[in-house]
Amino acid sequence: MKIRVSLETLQPNIPGYAQIRIKNWHEATEGLKFKLQRNQDQYFLDDSQTRWSGSEHWFTLPPVEGQEDDLVFDIGQDLLDPLLETTSAAYRITVRNSAGNEGAVVLKLASGLLPSSALGQSQLPADSSVLVTPERQLIEEQVPEPVPEPEPPLVAEAAPAPVVQAPVQPDITHKKTAGAGKKIIWVLVLLLLVVLLALLAWWFLQQKNSADVTVSAPATKPEVAAVKDGPCSVTGMAQENELAFIRNCLNDTTDSSAILTVIQQAKENAHCGIAQRLYANRAQSGDTAIALAYAKEYDPKFSGGNACFKEADIETAIYWYETVIENDSANNEAKQRLEELNK
Repeated sequence: MKIRVSLETLQPNIPGYAQIRIKNWHEATEGLKFKLQRNQDQYFLDDSQTRWSGSEHWFTLPPVEGQEDDLVFDIGQDLLDPLLETTSAAYRITVRNSAGNEGAVVLKLASGLLPSSALGQSQLPADSSVLVTPERQLIEEQVPEPVPEPEPPLVAEAAPAPVVQAPVQPDITHKKTAGAGKKIIWVLVLLLLVVLLALLAWWFLQQKNSADVTVSAPATKPEVAAVKDGPCSVTGMAQENELAFIRNCLNDTTDSSAILTVIQQAKENAHCGIAQRLYANRAQSGDTAIALAYAKEYDPKFSGGNACFKEADIETAIYWYETVIENDSANNEAKQRLEELNK
């Protein structure tokens, strides 16, 4: 059975932290390590300031205590943040042990993962290739604590002047009521602050995602078979950088057939990064037609060995067929190919 590797949120979900879950790993767990490679330029994640480079880099996982069905490791912002920098990328992860046994698969990113910037502050990444599992208590301590509630000021009571009558006892009922009222007000203020912080974090994430490749509502104008001019044209591919082209093109249209035409033109004109990013962006957004076409690029039955997709990759094909079925459980073509590839 092939391994499956996913990146999942912690419980509770804390910005800048996540966990790697490895399923179906039946080999020895001594000396486990992994490397991450992104699809658009085949660069590897490393622990340098550049983060992505052309040389493969291995991260060492902490020792496993006892073999379980799934292997789970916590990771911090030094690994999570680079993976969340763009929504148009897919990543391939290779896991290997000290005996040389390894498995490679497309890394599945769960929804809801948050970068460290969602906390409003970032820490410098660790200067080491050894992945140190963060302690949950230390992780949770990084979440801002509510401002401590100040005690009501003490009011000095003047001593009663000596009189013939017995001294009148001061009425403290009003003071207790006022003190309780102040406590309720502070609790409400703190709850309001928590809600505002959550709204600010959500707003920040929306702004960050919009700065990357964003997807707008489908255009209402009719699509044409070939894109000769406009935001999705071949001329635009040559004149703009990849992210700007993809942003402008997807703001112009999200029609599946039109995007597939753009992808085909990108492949024919050796704009492989654009083809990869368009495929990944729309496939991860739930477009089953494009996810199915993306799977076929890696399926040995359909792979044509073009300049952008030179070799078949069964593991990657399986991943995208599974993505199709997750969004369209009645897709018989994806089911049939998945059954064949898993034999």
